[in-house]
Amino acid sequence: MTTLSIEDRIALQDLIAAYSWALDTGDAEGLVACFTEDCVMSEEVFEDPDVWEGHDGIRGLMRHYANAPGFPGRQHHVTQVQYRPQDDGSVKMRGFAFVTECEGEPPYVLRFTGYYDDHAVKDTDGQWRFKRRTVRLWDGEVLQNFPGRGQWVARKRPESLIIKPRRHGGTRKISFLHASPLLVFGHESRSFAEYPFLARGITSRVWKVVGDL
Repeated sequence: MTTLSIEDRIALQDLIAAYSWALDTGDAEGLVACFTEDCVMSEEVFEDPDVWEGHDGIRGLMRHYANAPGFPGRQHHVTQVQYRPQDDGSVKMRGFAFVTECEGEPPYVLRFTGYYDDHAVKDTDGQWRFKRRTVRLWDGEVLQNFPGRGQWVARKRPESLIIKPRRHGGTRKISFLHASPLLVFGHESRSFAEYPFLARGITSRVWKVVGDL
C-alpha cells in the first residue's frame, strides 16, 4: 500500500491553503503557482460546467472573479480532506468546501456548499501542484447511498457569471460579463475518465485566454 509522508501531507495542506488565499485576495500569479502548466480546473455547478486549462486559463479565471460583483469578501474554506496516494507518486484528494461572504453588517452569508476533487503531483521543481482540480456541489454521486438521491441537479448560473457571446473579426469570441479577458469558446472531445460530468450528458465549456479587450 502506497503511503504519504508527513512532509508531503503538510505540503499538500499548504497547497490547499495557498489556493484559497490567492483566489480570495485576487493574487493571480499566486493562484497560477498552485497549478501545473498542463492543469485542468473545472467547476461542475451550473447547467454548463466551466473548464479552465493551463496557466492562461487560471489567469482568466482570476480575472473573471476579480471583476465579478460581490466576489471580494468571499472566503473559500476546505475541511475534512482525505489523501489517497497513488502508485505513480501523485496524490488524489477530496475535501468538503464551503464559501462564506463578508459584506456589510452581520450575519453573513453562506454562499456555497460542496467539495473539491483534486489530483496533485510533484512538479519538476519538487513542489506539489494541482494537475486537476474539480469543484462540485454537495449533490449527485456523493449522496448515492441515500434512497432517492445520487442524481446531480444543475443550478442556474447567477447573472454576474453569465457569459455573453459576441462576434469579433470573423471569429466567435466571448467575454465574461464584468471581466476584461477575451476568451475563445470551444467544445473539445474528452474522455469520461478525464471529465466525469461528460458521462452524465453535460456539455462543458473550455476557456483559453487569447488577449485583452
